[in-house]
Amino acid sequence: MGRPIGGGGTGVGGDPFSGRSTPAPEDIELQVRNLNFNDARLYAVSGGARRRLGQVSALSDQTLKIPWAFTDRLRIEIDLVTGGRCVTREFMVDPGEILLLQIESRFDGSGLCR
Repeated sequence: MGRPIGGGGTGVGGDPFSGRSTPAPEDIELQVRNLNFNDARLYAVSGGARRRLGQVSALSDQTLKIPWAFTDRLRIEIDLVTGGRCVTREFMVDPGEILLLQIESRFDGSGLCR
């Protein structure tokens, strides 16, 4: 499902999407509220890897799961189907966390992405 981006290495700590880490992965729950009039495709970006999480329809809520085995940095890429695209700031995530993501109706002025 995921595809590597950037260099071919896995970076410090390995690839959190590879499923080959020693600890058993525990899902991160990503609760998404899409207030935009466009569908949004979401990707998890971490350690040089990018993995598609799914698509959240316009004006809807959806919960997505990300297998996650250890504390690592994560960014969420948001790609509006007929609009813009951006990547959130990077943040540290632990296994079992619940993250809330709200995609505003005015994507360009939301301050969500860099």
